[in-house]
This record gives sequence, C-alpha cells and structure tokens, in this order.
Amino acid sequence: MYALATPPNHPPRRALQLRSAALLAFGHANNPPDYPRNSISGRAPTTSLTASESHPENMLPAVTTPGGMPAGEDLPTSAPTSAPTPSETPSAARAGGLRGGTPLERSVAVSTARAPDAPPSDPDALSRPPAIVVTGLVRAFGAKPVLRGVDLTVAAGERLALLGPNGAGKTTLLRVLATLNRPDAGRVRVAGYDVAREAAALRRVVGYVGHQPYLYDELTALENLVFYARMYGVTDPTGRARALLARVGLASRAADRVRTFSRGQQQRLALARGVLHDPRVLLLDEPETGLDEAAIALLDALLDERTEEGRTTLFTSHDLERALARADAVALLARGRIVYAARAARTDLATLRQAFQRFGGRQP
Repeated sequence: MYALATPPNHPPRRALQLRSAALLAFGHANNPPDYPRNSISGRAPTTSLTASESHPENMLPAVTTPGGMPAGEDLPTSAPTSAPTPSETPSAARAGGLRGGTPLERSVAVSTARAPDAPPSDPDALSRPPAIVVTGLVRAFGAKPVLRGVDLTVAAGERLALLGPNGAGKTTLLRVLATLNRPDAGRVRVAGYDVAREAAALRRVVGYVGHQPYLYDELTALENLVFYARMYGVTDPTGRARALLARVGLASRAADRVRTFSRGQQQRLALARGVLHDPRVLLLDEPETGLDEAAIALLDALLDERTEEGRTTLFTSHDLERALARADAVALLARGRIVYAARAARTDLATLRQAFQRFGGRQP
C-alpha cells in the first residue's frame, strides 16, 4: 500500500503525465498522483490516495478499442507464459530480407533475429527466447490509425534502433511495449509476458524512458529515485539510487529539487530511473534528447554494460549514423508498418538513407 498525494487544480497535461508515471512505476492508481510520502524529505502531502491492486480504468486518456475495452485497462494477470510458438512469430519468408538489408522495392514485416554468421554480443542469447515478439500490432487513437499491423522480433541481448519519420508511430509502439498504451489488435510479448494479459508483471522487468521524464518536480533527485526504487521493490533503495546518481554524473545534485534541473540533467535522471530496477528490456524514446557530448558518452557506456550483461535495448533515433554505430540491428517504421530492416554490420549509411528516403519520406 503506497500513499500518494493528489493536489488540487492540476493542469490536464500534467495530470496525464503523472498518471503515466504512476502506471509506469506500479501499474495502478485511480487518480493522478503527486508527490509521494517520503521519509527523506519529510514533506507530507495534503491529500492522500492509497494505491490498491485494482485495475486502472482511468489511468490513461479515454480511448476505446474496437471491442469496447478502455485503452490502458489491464486484464487479470497470471504467471509468465512459455516462449512464443513459431506461429506467433513472423514467418521466415517475411523475415528473409535481413541479410544485407531488405530490398528497397518491397515492404516487409521483419524479424531482427541474428544472422547465423553474426557473432552474438551475449553467447547465451541464441539459446533464449526472443525478448520482444510483436505480431500484427494495430493501434489507433479514435478514428486515426497509428500502427497498422506491426511485426517485429528482437532477440535477447540485442540492441535494436527503431527509425522513422515524425508521426510514423515509434513512440506509440514503445508505449505499447511498456504497457502505457493498450493494443487494439495483434499479439505483443515482452520478456515472455503478454502486454494485454500480464501487464502488471511485465512492468517489473521493463524500463521505459520517454519524451516526458516522469519525475516529481518538488522532490530531490535522490528522493525521486528512492521513491521509484521502493515501488519496484529494489533492495537497498537509497544505495542503488546514490550509485546511479553517480553513474549519470548527478551525485553533486542529489539533494537538489528536480524543478531546478536543466532539460539535460532531467534526462540524465530519467535514464537513471529507467534502469533503476535492472530491467530485462529497456525502451528508450530518443534518449539523446537534451544531452551534451559527455552525457551521450555516459549513455553509450550504460548501454554497453547492459549488452554485456545480456539485457535487451530498443531505442528510437533520428540520427541514422549513430543508430548504425550503436545498434546490432535497425528497423524502419513508416506509415504504421515496419518497411525495412537490416543487421547493422551488414548495411551502410548510404543504403539506410536510401531506404529512409524511399519508404519514410524526406531524407534526414
């Protein structure tokens, strides 16, 4: 049972951000939370809300799926299911364009499974089930379709760069994977969990850093991380929080309130929040936003460490050159579908730019 505060007169946009923060951390709360009770600060909220195990009908904007289910509502959870069967993954024929890049003349649904001649970052990854399996994913907002049948498989221990023009659906796809948006159709598994039926369990093994930092402005950097660490059940929350603050270069700002941070410093802190519970799958939506060169180097080192530990990372980017350098595989999302994919080691920047121009619109 966790006590949260709900202050009056929250602007609607801020309220939605806080709802997403609550859903991201512990998957339930019926009203937008504000500053958590925290023994570090001693600042008690004026109005409290107890987070229960009830299902969140009102956690996200009111969007109704074709079957009448409010978006964001969770079905009863269960234990993780077994690895997807071959019928749940894209067929070999649809995935055949990965070796050397998908031919530009046709659109394909792709698997980012490693080519046989590509040495694995994690030798044990090949024996593990895929970290992400998306089959026929459809997501719309009202009458506007955003994802129109996405098929994608990401191997355990891989780093996949998801590319695409503005409005292609990259953020929506990541939010579905993070259980912040509910799919309208299709099947999605992350770390062995079904995002629709096992969302609560999935949130404990996935990390998400989006365009909003999901931080509490009136808490300090340390208080924010300790709060989230407790929500995730992290052993020694304060020790883990301090270690990550040092890791992202914010140890000297541990006692400062987040509202005094620059955009780049908030992004550093959001990255620390995203890896706080050592998630098996990390989802990063344009993680370089607001970061200077030193912070980008810290981000790269953090991702390298995760890869060495066999963790999976999916990140979006508009920097094609950086994507090729930092990922094991790249996939291009355009008009709501995956239209191109390739092993990073088996393609080049010119080919990737050509694919982007042909399928994604204007060349970046």
